[in-house]
Amino acid sequence: MIKGSILEVTAIKAADKHLALKEKSYEYSERVGTTKDSAKTREPSLSLIFKSITQLKAVVRIEYWHTHLAAKRLQAAIKKVNKTCSDIGEQISVLEEISELLESEMGLIKAQEVSQEYRLTDVMLKLKEFENQQWRNSLRVLGMAQGAEGIDICSFMLTLLKGAFLEST
Repeated sequence: MIKGSILEVTAIKAADKHLALKEKSYEYSERVGTTKDSAKTREPSLSLIFKSITQLKAVVRIEYWHTHLAAKRLQAAIKKVNKTCSDIGEQISVLEEISELLESEMGLIKAQEVSQEYRLTDVMLKLKEFENQQWRNSLRVLGMAQGAEGIDICSFMLTLLKGAFLEST
């Protein structure tokens, strides 16, 4: 924005200096003595100078506005990038919080898993102990195959005892 105004001021000063030099040269030529023809030629050249100054001013103004608009667009783009960066930063902080929560949950789950493994080991040991105790407490009849008692143990015992008493008498 400042650069455009500096260019405009510089161009105007240069045009004013050019005009002043041209007028001084015309005053000198008039003092020295010129003809009417040279005076006539002076007028169109002054108008050409004014036209060129006007055109130069217009070009400088156009360049100034192009620079100004480009700067505005650049500022808008920078604001957009900054907003996007801040949004990404917020999302990263939210993701970090979620990650921390997940890590703490994983620690709790890991502790529960270890606890469950110890419980399972205890249950397995108790089961083996009960199994061993059952084998120790069960009645073993020598000479009988295991599982010969069938489903009804009472009837099996009656037949076994009757057979034992009948053979002994």
